Amino acid sequence: MNSETWTLNAKDGSVIDSGDLTPMPQYLGPGETGYLGGWTNIDTTAKFKTIADAEPSITFSPADAVPPQTIKVDKLKIASGDLGIWLHATGTVTNTGTDTIDLGTLGIVLFDANGKPLGYMRDSSAVMGLLPNQKKGFSFDEYIPGSMASKIKATKVFAYALDF
Repeated sequence: MNSETWTLNAKDGSVIDSGDLTPMPQYLGPGETGYLGGWTNIDTTAKFKTIADAEPSITFSPADAVPPQTIKVDKLKIASGDLGIWLHATGTVTNTGTDTIDLGTLGIVLFDANGKPLGYMRDSSAVMGLLPNQKKGFSFDEYIPGSMASKIKATKVFAYALDF
């Protein structure tokens, strides 16, 4: 069974927070680059200053074969959302396969001008129940400050049906 989690450790050795990571893409071949995204709810600068390190815990199983990836994303736009509070993503998704996609993930990694990851956006509802050859629009907010929009210079999109 695959598992992707993280823990934030305090300088005094205590645990500040922990949670799950989202893999992007779901499958990673030899020599390929992937990303893991996770969120914390640290809400004060004082707590942030107590962080010593972030510790990922990743386990995986080898795959005999990678299922074909059949979700195509077009017309992606990332901007500051209403009132400038959060980032907002819009675009279209198309199921290019022959099976209905019951569950899936649309993940967008955000990069600055130097190619450094700034964060990620994720939505599952955009691809849920996507019929073969169906195309539909998506629109969602992510809890990243809208002021970050001007720092985003590139994106990398991962869209895949979940294979359990």
